Amino acid sequence: MKTILFATDFSDSCYNAFQYLKEIIVDDEVKVDIINVYDIPVTTLLAISHNAVKGMIEERKSVVVDLLHEQMQELPENARGEIYARYGTQPSTEISQVSGKKNYALVVMALRQKYSLFDRIIGTVTAQTINQTSVPVLAIPNGAKFQPIENILFPTNIIPGEDLSPNEEDAMLSLHDFWSMSNSPVINLIHVSPDNENLDVIHKKLVFKNIDFIHTHARSVEDGLFSYFNRSDAQMLAFYKPERSFWERLYHSSLTRKILYKSRIPVIVFS
Repeated sequence: MKTILFATDFSDSCYNAFQYLKEIIVDDEVKVDIINVYDIPVTTLLAISHNAVKGMIEERKSVVVDLLHEQMQELPENARGEIYARYGTQPSTEISQVSGKKNYALVVMALRQKYSLFDRIIGTVTAQTINQTSVPVLAIPNGAKFQPIENILFPTNIIPGEDLSPNEEDAMLSLHDFWSMSNSPVINLIHVSPDNENLDVIHKKLVFKNIDFIHTHARSVEDGLFSYFNRSDAQMLAFYKPERSFWERLYHSSLTRKILYKSRIPVIVFS
């Protein structure tokens, strides 16, 4: 049985992500653990005694535990896992430490409404968790409503006829493992060649069985990828993090930021 770790701060964005998660697991045997990392404001810590701080931390933990149990009750009984109420000033570190102790299939987190998707991915708890954990992270944009995952767009550096790198193969296997929670969607690998040809060439089952390979052309990786993304019916974007130059080209781009923010679909990131 797969286990998923859901990270929450009890915000509206996290509640929305939790509703999305419930739809993902509805037809599968999956356990869900839930974690909240709580803190006490520095100004409060400086103003009260050590003993008072300890009491405040314990009081806060009691509240968090109650809230986590309440949220867990929303899940089917067979999907209810463990709860983690962790005190700490670095939520991403606490989440990553917990995720490293179990063989989690996925960490699920929310993307807040008040940030652009770019800011939420690169400079927030979600981004920091992606950087620290070896577990795939599924980031759910605020307001995203569940749609059956039928098509996933997966950018790659390889071109048709080349073999995937061992790390990309691992990412593809992880994505394949995700299928059992998403009704076996079609995965579309996409490579962008920076030239002036404006044609999309689709190679059926070229790299992996049941996985199509799209070779598109544009002035830049960003232009080609997101031009195709805008024309596709993908319900999810997938990225492999360790391809640093490729990762940076994708995310350090105003075009990427704009299209991702507009798309409002989940992003799954593999390490």
